[in-house]
Amino acid sequence: MKRLIYSLPLILLLSSCGERDTPLTDNGPRIINPWMNEEDRINTAQSSAEGEENSYLIPMIEIPENEHVVRVEDINLDTDTEEEQIILTLFTTDEGEERLKIYVADYDNDQIRYQRALEEIISPVRTDGISIYQQDITGNHLSELIITGFNAENNQTLDAFTINSRGSMLSYTRIVQLTANGTIEIQTADRSENYEGGVTTWESFPISTEETGSLESDNLDLVRTIYSWNRAASRYQPASVVQIPGSSIREENLKELYRGDVDDFKEFLQGPWHRVTDLKRVKQPYLEEILYFQPEENNVIFTIDDVQEIYIWEDTYRTIFKGIHIQTENLLISSLKRNISISVEDIDSIHVRILGSEEWGGFYEPVSKTVQQSLVNSDRLEPIDELNQLSGLFRSSQGNEIYLDYPFFTEKTDSGERKGVYNFVNLYGTNVLQLRYRRDNGLLENRASYEAAFQLTEDSSRIIRTLTLTPGILSAGGFLQQPGDSVHLEQIEIREQS
Repeated sequence: MKRLIYSLPLILLLSSCGERDTPLTDNGPRIINPWMNEEDRINTAQSSAEGEENSYLIPMIEIPENEHVVRVEDINLDTDTEEEQIILTLFTTDEGEERLKIYVADYDNDQIRYQRALEEIISPVRTDGISIYQQDITGNHLSELIITGFNAENNQTLDAFTINSRGSMLSYTRIVQLTANGTIEIQTADRSENYEGGVTTWESFPISTEETGSLESDNLDLVRTIYSWNRAASRYQPASVVQIPGSSIREENLKELYRGDVDDFKEFLQGPWHRVTDLKRVKQPYLEEILYFQPEENNVIFTIDDVQEIYIWEDTYRTIFKGIHIQTENLLISSLKRNISISVEDIDSIHVRILGSEEWGGFYEPVSKTVQQSLVNSDRLEPIDELNQLSGLFRSSQGNEIYLDYPFFTEKTDSGERKGVYNFVNLYGTNVLQLRYRRDNGLLENRASYEAAFQLTEDSSRIIRTLTLTPGILSAGGFLQQPGDSVHLEQIEIREQS
């Protein structure tokens, strides 16, 4: 039997985005086993088809026996302290069709149990490509529940439900249900200072659809419909319909792309694209955010500054003749998914939306071959298995603590606890630690890179693992050190004396 004591020098406060809190020690030595039992280890495996990122949850309301639960998620949908539960089920109708149903379970403090706040059949008919999120689209400061996906004909769908008060209980009303053989977009915009200050101004977001005017494959005509929020009717209703003739598409090679299939679009997107403006047409810093499409490797790489996030390119669907929908999953954290809607606006311009988020959304242009030579290619970043297998608690002489459980880390200091994901990679012979911090809402934010020197020493009584981290950035020429002190992390394992 071994007993382990850890110490860890001051690292910049790391923190893990694991699905469970990792116990951390107080000041002073403590015996800890860094290798957890298998049943205690974070399980990052997930079936994208059945949304099992919360597979350990069980429905808190009764579900009919003929319905198969495919997804359960705890989420706070209103202003009370109790979390609600979203449940997605699959069932077969009397006509033999498979359909999806969504439930919301709300905790009733009077009855001391969960009650059914919503039970509705939704438009998507399969779990792949589905996205469920919250957004205040009506301007009432209550987040609507929004579900997007695809039906049996591969047409895009959108369902939205708004909250109604029913005493202390929640109830939901459907406010829009749309299906389009093209694209559906919630047109977000800046709201007034009064709204941002908490005043209910009913500044709603319109919803637009773009569909082909005919089922003929050569037809490039578009029909754009705008739906506006009707507060009196408590529904979104059509406000305008505009015909966009295909004759406005002047470039012949663009017309050929529009008439092409999914593979033609993949070939067109191949390579890096940088964000020129965001969704509100605000100009973005040059080459700060880059999307790198690698269809042959089934990857989509999100690059910002010196840090890259690799997402697995899982499924692709044609939407409108000028667009596709891509479903992706984070290479390291399978519960992180991005559903990307892409519309080719011009031969050198694409419109990108991440469903449920404004991050990375906007207009992109291709990165020139010359500029590409100065970018760090992800192929040059080789994971270091030996270092990524390091696990357990480390401590600094100042009492700060970091817990590693690849790909997650948790860091605790006097100022509190932070969480994130990490990866050890090799760039041109230099070992590099890449860190990505995570907010409480699960979104990844700040990034940091360090040159990592690892040393293992041992004697008859101890095994000492030491990490020395030096801050810097990644560049096309390799790792560049930046001003700042190196930090030392130690993990000391005490051998059991026989």
